[in-house]
Amino acid sequence: MSFISNISAEFIKIKRTFVYGLTVIATSFIPIINFMLCAERPKVMLGKFSSDAWLQFIQLTWKNMALGVLPMYLILLTNLIVQIEFRNNTWKQVYTLPRSYKDIFYSKYLIIHLLLIGFLILFDIFLIISAIAVSRVDENYKFSLSDLPINYLAVLTGRIYLGACTISAIQYWLSLKFRNFVIPLAIGGSLWLIGLMLIDWDNIIYYPYMYPTLMFLTDFAKHPDRLNILTLSACITFLFTTGLSFWQINSQREKG
Repeated sequence: MSFISNISAEFIKIKRTFVYGLTVIATSFIPIINFMLCAERPKVMLGKFSSDAWLQFIQLTWKNMALGVLPMYLILLTNLIVQIEFRNNTWKQVYTLPRSYKDIFYSKYLIIHLLLIGFLILFDIFLIISAIAVSRVDENYKFSLSDLPINYLAVLTGRIYLGACTISAIQYWLSLKFRNFVIPLAIGGSLWLIGLMLIDWDNIIYYPYMYPTLMFLTDFAKHPDRLNILTLSACITFLFTTGLSFWQINSQREKG
């Protein structure tokens, strides 16, 4: 019950931040852009959805999300949540409360993942609304809820979440290690940009900041072995970095 109360307290803290606004903007941006493109340029876009319309629309919409928006959102989200006390200079007060280090650590960590899951679900909802709205504007687009490949969308979202967990773990560790908002943001953004430049590298499958992107881009039907490698690498990176982060917060001499 104490842990649940602390989770509620963490949600209250972020009410006055840009977290919720950032989430809505980031999840709605690409579906809105795709809706506008489909509505304004039917001669160009209709050809893309001539077969497996839903599948093509999902891939078109998720591509930009997995490549750019999701990693940057996660980097910003983690920094915003962890840095609340640093910005207000109240970390020492947090550690004087009758709460264990484990409680403090995992309450914030859980908030990040709850928001990440909410982000992915909200994006899928906006994606579906965008496609249905396009079909209402132009009847030549054949998007119907009865034809929606919900299983494919759910599996794709789950895999991308698993890949995103590695970025969240690394950024959480960086945000706890550096009390300056800019440093973890700059490191995370740089690692993501480096990954984009190395996207054709043979060993990119071991680069954690590209896991969400690779979970989308990789054709696992042709390369089933890569799914196992990505899944195992993501789990190991997540568990190792989470353990490292907790060890750091538990062993540092000065709290706050």
